Amino acid sequence: MPDSAIIRRKFSIYNAIIPELFTMPNAGENISHYKIISAIGAGGMGEVFLAEDTKLERQVA
Repeated sequence: MPDSAIIRRKFSIYNAIIPELFTMPNAGENISHYKIISAIGAGGMGEVFLAEDTKLERQVA
């Protein structure tokens, strides 16, 4: 089984057990003082989002 298939299988098992820990933010959601704008990309280490830092009033990833 390829590594990516194993990771997807593990993720789906964990997500079924504890779904609230594995939800990804949507555009418009706030996390602390960051407002999510959009997803930029995903890879082996996680997902990257474009967001606005509302305290510093600038975009961050």
